[in-house]
Amino acid sequence: MKRKLALFILAISFTFAACKGKTEVTDPNEKQNTETSVSVSDDTQASVSDESEPVPTVEDTEPSFVQEENAYYYYSDDHSVCIKLDYDVPEGEDAVTIIDGDLVIPVDIAMGMYGTEIEKIDIDNDGESEYVICECEGTGTGCSMYGLVIVKKNGDDYTLTRYDSEYFAKIIRNRVEYEYHEDVNELSIYVDEDSASDSMIFLPDPETTDGTLRDLCFGDIIRVELIDRNVWLSAPVGYLYGETIIPDYSPVYMISAPVKILTDLSVEVGKFRGYNSETSNYDITEIGKEVEIYHCYYDVTHDGIDDMITTSLVVPSDFEGEITDADFNGTFGYIKVLEGYTDSDSNEVHFSEIPVYVKDYGVAHTGNVQAFATTVKDKSYLVVSSFYSGQGLSSYRYEVFFLGYSSGPVLYSVESMNMDFEMTDETVDTSEFINGLYRWINESSILLVATDVDLDPALYYSSRKGVLNPDVYYSQRK
Repeated sequence: MKRKLALFILAISFTFAACKGKTEVTDPNEKQNTETSVSVSDDTQASVSDESEPVPTVEDTEPSFVQEENAYYYYSDDHSVCIKLDYDVPEGEDAVTIIDGDLVIPVDIAMGMYGTEIEKIDIDNDGESEYVICECEGTGTGCSMYGLVIVKKNGDDYTLTRYDSEYFAKIIRNRVEYEYHEDVNELSIYVDEDSASDSMIFLPDPETTDGTLRDLCFGDIIRVELIDRNVWLSAPVGYLYGETIIPDYSPVYMISAPVKILTDLSVEVGKFRGYNSETSNYDITEIGKEVEIYHCYYDVTHDGIDDMITTSLVVPSDFEGEITDADFNGTFGYIKVLEGYTDSDSNEVHFSEIPVYVKDYGVAHTGNVQAFATTVKDKSYLVVSSFYSGQGLSSYRYEVFFLGYSSGPVLYSVESMNMDFEMTDETVDTSEFINGLYRWINESSILLVATDVDLDPALYYSSRKGVLNPDVYYSQRK
């Protein structure tokens, strides 16, 4: 059963100081061309597909963890291999083994309180499968450290290559920079960016944290996971205030990156993505209330359980009736993802009260944000884009990602593209940008909302009256 989300992290007992540095990387994730053509009527708010709100689903899968009388078994996603922890073996015998059919391979790895993950995949693309293990080095009060282990056949034997949590912590420290604005007690965190901050963090009152910010730290919570047969790294930012040696992990700011295994079994950590899940959580009680416009179900957390994606609009407290285009003027709304989880008794799907993702949007003189949900290669994703133009410059952005939860909401970015150019430059070719977006648009895709003041109409959105395909909007940008 999936846990309900809670935006807090326990205090940590070991600390490592943050360092500064940057590394150029490439995104190793494979993409699929799923471009489709969608015909729509002249009425841009017309429905591309019939109104439907399918019930959330749960994949029918076997349990990944099995406990027997004297052993624990941790299975791969397809149950083809497992790690067996035998906690009642005679001295001198192997307590931890990989079981692959009739093959039994002893491995010297830590198991930790929460066990491990294993997959048998050709992780280095050399034509032969390896055993890839997320090793739980240790867990405790506010402490959770994972490393990566690769077990590869070498003649008649097997070799074990290990990258521990401290190895990954050093990489994170070397690629995170920050700037503390003491006069306003705010923090800018820069993650693999040359000029722009990924997030502005509003820190707690110094009187409640034993002083102002002294440094950032990483190390006590390092998570290595196997998701969709790929390796991902994530960690929260820890804050050291005053003279304290125990870091604070609130407000929650999560860092994640894909990890690529090369043919020599060395690792390449891809571009880091910082994510502050609390950025768009405004207090709207004094200005109105939220009204839901639309909701749909996609498994954007990639755990086999559908999540609920909602779009809403902030309206006056006395508002009643159906939302119309005119209601968007001068206000803003939210796109949210509520994580699905199952009830252990009934197996019914429920949704978290605290969203794992929040994005605000608005229709104003600078309003320009688009978002759609889609499914490619049987996996669901959110895609968020912007075609902002102003003050003589144009800035085009899109990002494709899925979500998770590991000590806080995590955003796993699988593809992104940025284009900056002068508005007067008529030679700029945006076809690569548009074609990149269309790799993610197909018949499964639903446009959640699109605001674009440079177009007429400037607003597109799915509602209970009609569900739109993203092509309705993006075809105007070709």
